[in-house]
Amino acid sequence: MSVLYPRMPSMDSNPSSQIELSIECNNLRNADWLSKSDPMVIVYIKNHTSKEYFQVGKTETVQNSLNPKFHDKILLDYYFEMQQFLKFEVYDIDSKSQKLSDHDFLGSLECTLGEIVSTINAYTKKLNHSNTDSQITRPSNLIVIIGTLTKGSFMTNLEELSHSVQDNKNFEIINSQRKKSSAVNAGTVSLILYSMRKIHTFLEFIKAGTQIHCTFAIDFTSSNGDPQNVNSLHHIQTDKNLLNQYELAITSVGDIIQDYDSDKLFPVLGFGARFPLTGMVSHEFFVNMKTDNPYCEGIPGVLDAYRNCLRQIQLYGPTNFAPVIKHVTKFASSYRDGSNYFILLIITDGIISDMPMTKEALVNASNLPISVIIVGVGDADFTAMEELDGDIIPLSSSNQTASRDIVQFVPLRDFQASSLNLSDRISSIASQKYRLAKEILAEIPLQFISYMNSIHATPELVANIKR
Repeated sequence: MSVLYPRMPSMDSNPSSQIELSIECNNLRNADWLSKSDPMVIVYIKNHTSKEYFQVGKTETVQNSLNPKFHDKILLDYYFEMQQFLKFEVYDIDSKSQKLSDHDFLGSLECTLGEIVSTINAYTKKLNHSNTDSQITRPSNLIVIIGTLTKGSFMTNLEELSHSVQDNKNFEIINSQRKKSSAVNAGTVSLILYSMRKIHTFLEFIKAGTQIHCTFAIDFTSSNGDPQNVNSLHHIQTDKNLLNQYELAITSVGDIIQDYDSDKLFPVLGFGARFPLTGMVSHEFFVNMKTDNPYCEGIPGVLDAYRNCLRQIQLYGPTNFAPVIKHVTKFASSYRDGSNYFILLIITDGIISDMPMTKEALVNASNLPISVIIVGVGDADFTAMEELDGDIIPLSSSNQTASRDIVQFVPLRDFQASSLNLSDRISSIASQKYRLAKEILAEIPLQFISYMNSIHATPELVANIKR
């Protein structure tokens, strides 16, 4: 039985990796009277626009087994910067009918691809059964195992490869997963520089056990406007379907990052606020208003802490980034072995007041396992932010240049809907979150790998550390 692997619609960028899913089940319900069930698994992925699931593949049917191990693999393009929702349905196939309604339903589960790839070994989850299965005493499980794939291959030898630069030779790619009619002309590879070194992928490190940690830093300066005013960037809508720009940035990144954080606890820092009872202004405080730890449970916990904090502090200023950057780099400096990687998401509406100190902090952090994402909200002039995003000119401070690019700046206004119609605004939130997350997180795998290469880390070394 062939495996289907169409590309997801509306994806115009190359995937980070193409992966295959190997599927097993155990303790399936026996739907046959005289023999055991003949299970097959169908896999669906959710379209981010229509929110509908469409089929991306299916396994073969395994005869007479309640613990099947399927041979056919499911091929998928993996994007770190996107939340990819999957659904697995298991059926007992009793005839040649193509209608699923003609076969017995054995169970289903939903998860994200991020949950699967962030599991070090096999991803196992209990199947949900129909109401008629309420008497089942043994849970049925579906198990997914990951393997990375190449886009294609070509045959050569070391001598030919080493001389290809001088000979200006191109190598034609053949994708063995395609049908024979399209197996050739899948692309070409031109070698520009020749050296021998094994290159590892972001996905390989995640599977080896590298943990991703995300810290949120929120701008509570007065330039955001009084939260009681509907025009304030911090105004909380009574309709929970409507998110202000801070909430939109938090959920866009958080919904994806949470799949890579095993304990789902997120530090949330604030800066630029004044505490009315003491008159103190802080540029590094815990948004949950605790004194002993900054952690919030899950993304809902992050949003609750943010909303509660607004009721207890006074928006003040100035806009200083250096303290929150130093806060996270302090922790990153303790994990230089590739076992942990830190992401700091700074959400701000204004011009940086401590630019020299911020540049110094970022340059010093560039040799640590950290990436800094800055999301600009509102309509301020963010020209200075572009200097921090060293895509073209490397960031420098006091004659010291950053060892690698660790900053990504994204103005949120580029992703906001222009319609003021309430129903249109609500329906556009999901689209905004998708496009914003894709842009915000696009550089993380590259920055991640650049750090791993700088310390000569390998997935094997990380796996040994995690043992």
